[in-house]
Amino acid sequence: MSASVHLRKSPGVASAYWGIMGDVDSVPAGFEYQTIIYYSQHGINKAFEGWGQTLRKWYGKPDLRAQDSTLNYIGYWMDYGSFYYDNPLDNSTYEQTILEVQKNLKQQKTSVNYFQLDDWWYVKEENQTTVITWDADVNAIPSGMRKFQDALRNKLAAQCGVWSANTTYAKINGGNFTFLVEGDTALPKQSEFWNYLFSTAQQWGLSLFQQDWMRKQSELMSVFKTDLHVARQWLVDMGAARKYNIAIQYSGALPRHALQSVEVPSVTQVRVSADYMKDADQWKIGVTSILADALGLAPFKDTFWSNETESGNPQYSREPAPIRQQIVATLSTGPVAIGDKLSSLKHTMNCCNANGLILKPSRPATAIDAQLIQAAFQDGSGPEGEVWTTYSQIGPFKFGLIFAANLTGNYSLGQTAAFGRHYPVSRLFYMEQPAFQFEFSDRKPVTLCCTDDWPYYLLFYTTPVIRFKNVEVLLLGEHFKWVPMSPRRVSDISVLSDSIKVALAGKPGEQLTFIYSVNSDTRYQRVTIGTGGTTVLVLNTTAPATTTASPVTRLTTESDAKRVTASFALIMLIILTVTNQV
Repeated sequence: MSASVHLRKSPGVASAYWGIMGDVDSVPAGFEYQTIIYYSQHGINKAFEGWGQTLRKWYGKPDLRAQDSTLNYIGYWMDYGSFYYDNPLDNSTYEQTILEVQKNLKQQKTSVNYFQLDDWWYVKEENQTTVITWDADVNAIPSGMRKFQDALRNKLAAQCGVWSANTTYAKINGGNFTFLVEGDTALPKQSEFWNYLFSTAQQWGLSLFQQDWMRKQSELMSVFKTDLHVARQWLVDMGAARKYNIAIQYSGALPRHALQSVEVPSVTQVRVSADYMKDADQWKIGVTSILADALGLAPFKDTFWSNETESGNPQYSREPAPIRQQIVATLSTGPVAIGDKLSSLKHTMNCCNANGLILKPSRPATAIDAQLIQAAFQDGSGPEGEVWTTYSQIGPFKFGLIFAANLTGNYSLGQTAAFGRHYPVSRLFYMEQPAFQFEFSDRKPVTLCCTDDWPYYLLFYTTPVIRFKNVEVLLLGEHFKWVPMSPRRVSDISVLSDSIKVALAGKPGEQLTFIYSVNSDTRYQRVTIGTGGTTVLVLNTTAPATTTASPVTRLTTESDAKRVTASFALIMLIILTVTNQV
């Protein structure tokens, strides 16, 4: 938090500078400053990945993302842009609104693991957002946090903003803890304060502490620029959350905050976007996710509406691309934060199993190198728009995913540009039509196009070719899921002499449709998860299919006729493009 990097440009020359912040008042004898310069000949994404691994190893930071329940299960958020932010139900408190939302979600059979409380829930300065007391405001949650939790019986994520100079926790205001006060703002200076705050919050079900407005906190207090230690100590002390099994999300953060997380294991996620609904391009997180993942943090794209129109919100009434929002949230590996009006959810369970466990890929989807190079140099070498890739690693098998959106022209994407060298021989298929599978290689690239109309995105999958006894088998995965081959659903794949065993996990009694192909014969196999939460599906690669289900188009927004026509036209274009007939 005391270090800076500066890039100076002049015609034909660019110079990078790094060192201690120039406004620091004093540097004690023996103080050391270190930096890492990391180079990779395998591209930008690989350079970030290697640099991040080196940095985390240097600081010994464990990866606790798998232990953060808010990263593993879908949640309901009430932050800026969500339907009920500053907009509780008529004649209701926020407490009543949340309990009514919970009841409605259960009626819709949507499994939500936790609820997020935003800046409306605590006591703050009038007409400001600075925190006086991080406890329930009686106008929002009149019962208090303990009784509210007794009624809700769900975990909670809670936002915290900038501390007010009038905070009741400060000794100068009659409290028990030392705070640094500057103008209207304060900063806790005792680790004991954070132990008190988190031990209390643990009792009312806090699972995620969302430290918001971090840039604002840093800019409001000059001591962040003049003192060598105070900013780092603030974040390290906050790391006490780990002792109480509480994860931390950094929000509204500067890059230096994210970098500091290498010393704070309890930080598992960082918001990498602007506020939802404030910016039409808020969903574009393919670049910022590269930095977050390198630091061992799950990228968060913020809340979203899953439906196009939801009347009754005083600020917003329409989300033009709700399916795109859902897919981006799922592929981010961060929180999937639904923020809809009552009874307005659509396709939300496409991201998860029946328990609400998010069926995510093995790593966040990130912008391909060619997108970054094109954005930097405008040399025509890459796409004008968003092209991101990710994959699911299941044992020795790698299942790829290609996401494209906001393209201003066609872009031909080959296997190396999408996934790097030495990617296994694979076939490619479109999310809506798994029965059509194509060769995908540098010699046979896919042309990405047609993202300027509903639903404003393309989603392709790759699957490795499994060959034996003159049989070619493709595992296409679970129907109706944004990530059809997620390690969360498919735990193991065993290739035997005449069959393939696929180990599946889920909620006992949950039903799903698994798709696979034998010599271009696409089969839809019905599966029921066993009482122990697992099932082994045996795919006979020689006998004809025994159970078949007709594929059904899963996206129905606007008119069905328009969707079917658009899908057919797009599939035909893809077929002609991949087979080099256009």
